[in-house]
Amino acid sequence: MKRNLKGITAMLLAFVLAFGMMPMAFAQEVGTMAERIYWNDGDSIPGQTISTDTVITVTGDVAVTNTITITDGASVTVTGGGTITRVIAPFPSPSSFVLFTVAEAGGGSTLTLDNITIDGNLRFGRLVVIQNGSELVMNSGATLQNSHGGAVQVNSGGTFNMYGGAISGNSDFSSGGGVSVVGGTFNMHGGTISGNSASLGGGVEILGGIFNLHGGTISGNSANIDNGGDGIYALWGIFNIIGNFVNQNQIATAVGINIAPGGTLTNNDTIHNPSGGTITNNGTIINNNTFINDGLFITDSGVFANNGTFINNGTVIWPRDLTIELHGGTGGPVFPSGIPRAAWAIPATPFPTRENHTFNGWALTDGGTAVTYIEAGATPVTLYALWFEVPPTGIADTTRAVAAMFAFLAAAAVSWGFVLRGKISRQNSRHFF
Repeated sequence: MKRNLKGITAMLLAFVLAFGMMPMAFAQEVGTMAERIYWNDGDSIPGQTISTDTVITVTGDVAVTNTITITDGASVTVTGGGTITRVIAPFPSPSSFVLFTVAEAGGGSTLTLDNITIDGNLRFGRLVVIQNGSELVMNSGATLQNSHGGAVQVNSGGTFNMYGGAISGNSDFSSGGGVSVVGGTFNMHGGTISGNSASLGGGVEILGGIFNLHGGTISGNSANIDNGGDGIYALWGIFNIIGNFVNQNQIATAVGINIAPGGTLTNNDTIHNPSGGTITNNGTIINNNTFINDGLFITDSGVFANNGTFINNGTVIWPRDLTIELHGGTGGPVFPSGIPRAAWAIPATPFPTRENHTFNGWALTDGGTAVTYIEAGATPVTLYALWFEVPPTGIADTTRAVAAMFAFLAAAAVSWGFVLRGKISRQNSRHFF
């Protein structure tokens, strides 16, 4: 009996051990079915689709030869401290590919990167693309590096929440070497974006999307064209500074930089606001090296207003000098020293004042026609105040009285002339005959 019990016990232990080893042995084959996947040093992982909640633990160096797609609302976490490297397999495998796509199908899919390095191996294609309704979460210890084609692309409706980690050493021929926000939303709370490059937006490009900066560091990135935004380029997109942005970057915007109350834009090499761009400051713009403004510097309260603080900046460049000619008047709107190359609305109020005159508008030539805006251009502009003369109170009655007196004297002189002429004529007549 004891011998039988020992035999049964041994069989059960063998079964348990064999069953426990199955996830390791068949991880790659049943990846879409398992809750846990193990990628080990030296593994080569083919492209696959993950549609269930999964944790991928990576140990050592692992090659991925095609796109890993996360879909149908799956939540996938990649962790383990290893490195995933994009490897281009021989033909007919693709010559470039996205490593991870968080797909739209099913909606609500999430990829979380935690203590993992994803290396693009200097091959083309984004490392991660986030589609509509899906999300990328990047935590401390995660690194996205060495990708030609940029690191992250956030498409319309997608969200990228960066709480830590590093995005570095990536590049793109076009735009968004580090992060390209194409209609989606990028919330940066921490981490570092550095050493990336592109033609536009070496660090971050905002193309019709929103970049909310709460914290973190963006530094040491580069754009390959002048005023291309070494750190950040906002083209048809909005850059909201909610925290403290203290870095050494060039920031260019073609739509908007919004600095929220309590937010600061500090110690940047150059802030370039091109024609058509807007900067709204309700916080602090302080100690930046150069501020080049071809566009509008505005708040909700009006043109070239500033509800926050704009101080101690090294150089402020307005591309079009503005000169005001009041012709003896005083007061009026507070004009900037320069205006953008874009069309610019002339502040309507308050009116300047001048003794014995009524203000009649602004003209672009002395005595010219009144205008309400200045057309787009690059040359300096002079605004001339137009005045309508109004006699002082009491002068009008005196003027009429004096005029009446002169009219009376003139009439009297004419009449007296006729009388004298008549007398002279009669005297001459008597003398002649």
